[in-house]
Amino acid sequence: MRINVTGRHMELADDFKAFVHDKAGKLQRYYDILEIEVVVAHDKTMHEVEMIVRAGNKNRFVAKERHPEPHAAVDLVIEHLKHQITRHKERQRNRMHEGRGQTHGGPSVMQAEIEAAAQREKEQGESGRGPA
Repeated sequence: MRINVTGRHMELADDFKAFVHDKAGKLQRYYDILEIEVVVAHDKTMHEVEMIVRAGNKNRFVAKERHPEPHAAVDLVIEHLKHQITRHKERQRNRMHEGRGQTHGGPSVMQAEIEAAAQREKEQGESGRGPA
């Protein structure tokens, strides 16, 4: 995993870069991450931290936060990305385990054929009986 930490119109201290590397490296626990790009900007009173995470299967997660303290902004961005990644993984899991014989649009063709055959048998059974 490659982590790029850059400052927009500013130089970043080595200890801050190490802090960001440490925090961003923990995202590897949640997903197969290929690259993380971190951009830190500073205006008069606020620090803005933006992280772009490129993961396997062409997935991309982006989060941006503003805070007066740069370390707090990094923590907020990490929490936001954790939430995005876990929500994405839950959606993937739910899609794979929707149910047997069903597709995203409804019952499968095989299930429709079984129901049609059951309906035909029911109609044949009723027509063969006669009045009681």
